[in-house]
Amino acid sequence: MRQTLMTLVAPVKVGCYEALRGLLKASPTPIPFAGIPSLHFSSMLLTDEKESPVYFIWENNFDGPLE
Repeated sequence: MRQTLMTLVAPVKVGCYEALRGLLKASPTPIPFAGIPSLHFSSMLLTDEKESPVYFIWENNFDGPLE
């Protein structure tokens, strides 16, 4: 089966690091992955808040073409 890879790299607005970090650490996740049936793999991370600028990175892999 064909796989589609996608990586999103987005700068985090100054002052929003802690709020975003809290959302990403929440259990269960507030992100509705079950609503994306073709999602095969997903990984999210925040770069270190001591670095400037801070980035949110989302890497994922979908089964089939991304349509």
